[in-house]
Amino acid sequence: MKKVVLIGAGKIGGQALECLGEELVEYFVDNHKAGQTYMEKPIYSMEKLMADREKYLFLLTIADMKYRDEFIDQLYRMGINDFYYFDCGIYKRNIFQKSDSQVYTRKTLYEDMVEVNPERVCVLGGERQIGRFVANLFEIENYYDETKFYLTPDLADEYDFIFVNVKNYSYKLHSQLKTTNIKIYYIAHYYNSYNFLAKRGLAEFAGKYKGEKRCFIIGNGPSLTSRDLDLLAEHNEFCIGLNMVQEIYSQTKWRPNYICISDKLVISQKLDYILENNSCPIFLSAAVQLCLSPFQYEKAILFHEANSQDRVYRVIRFGTELSNGAIPSGWPVSYTAIQLAVYMGFDKIFLLGMDNSNWTKCSSDDNSLFMNDRNEELITWVCTNAYKRAEAASIEYGFKIYNATRGGCLEEFERVNFDKLFSKLS
Repeated sequence: MKKVVLIGAGKIGGQALECLGEELVEYFVDNHKAGQTYMEKPIYSMEKLMADREKYLFLLTIADMKYRDEFIDQLYRMGINDFYYFDCGIYKRNIFQKSDSQVYTRKTLYEDMVEVNPERVCVLGGERQIGRFVANLFEIENYYDETKFYLTPDLADEYDFIFVNVKNYSYKLHSQLKTTNIKIYYIAHYYNSYNFLAKRGLAEFAGKYKGEKRCFIIGNGPSLTSRDLDLLAEHNEFCIGLNMVQEIYSQTKWRPNYICISDKLVISQKLDYILENNSCPIFLSAAVQLCLSPFQYEKAILFHEANSQDRVYRVIRFGTELSNGAIPSGWPVSYTAIQLAVYMGFDKIFLLGMDNSNWTKCSSDDNSLFMNDRNEELITWVCTNAYKRAEAASIEYGFKIYNATRGGCLEEFERVNFDKLFSKLS
């Protein structure tokens, strides 16, 4: 295998080194820091590249466009046109993602490849040049552009691994690859969340339940009881559960129609457990790309957390048009679920088990999933403003949110007695 010279000794360069592994990095190049060291690697000026242009691969790791253009111009003037770009998005996950691996575990590229025989590997696709970079780095000769590569079941006789790096991943492509019985790795962004969202999106849910009587959003607060859930099941109420709501399944016959998860800690620590213990569709934040291949579970419906802020409430805006797969985020997953319910067509939304308290308490006796190291005051402030924004949106768009939680500290919505909601139905 070859080694890499990182052009740019800054934050992105450090991320590239951590991603590749120190074993693969020879040195840094940075005109402004020549003569120093960074992450225990020497830093040289650009002139050093001329002597080493045949020995190493050059990887540009500069985020600032001003300095990036400066370095690129100098490379071209030196007659060096063969270099690659480090995509900082790669740093968020493994360069390689096994197709049968459900949970993300960070490994360096060196650790992934050190024992792999390059003669038994083929690289499929050159998207973002990462495929070509990996092929050159590990001297893999079996490199194919995606438009010229034909998948056949007997590929397993020729290769042990296929490293896939194409622009648009699809279930069709994945199914074709699986028939080859070869170990499949997806390079870098093993899928692009925006491509995936654009294809599936949330368009199918627009007004899907319009005319239904009401929707219950079930939180994980300590006030939630199995008796309440049994009542919901008895009356066949439409429900969206949040995060780890399955923790109470052993005590009730109730099951939600959908589950909504946006908490990155929940996703990283509990996602497999949640998916294994629920049969209903699950709305998942696109942060799931850190942990889960979209090909693993058909029931996963991805959404992107939008970032356009509302200046009045200092939280993300309230969205009523979600067909492109983007849902404004206000921190609490309940804010996301409320928007989903409105988008689905419900004009009466009831919150249950939404105590809005006990942020720093986490015990086995309740269903709370808030972590001990979070800042209670900050979270309370952000969540309160999110709920205020949701209440304002209900007035603006003509739907109603009620708080049916027993007790708790959520006072932004009109309170109703949960038991009385069923007195006229019995």
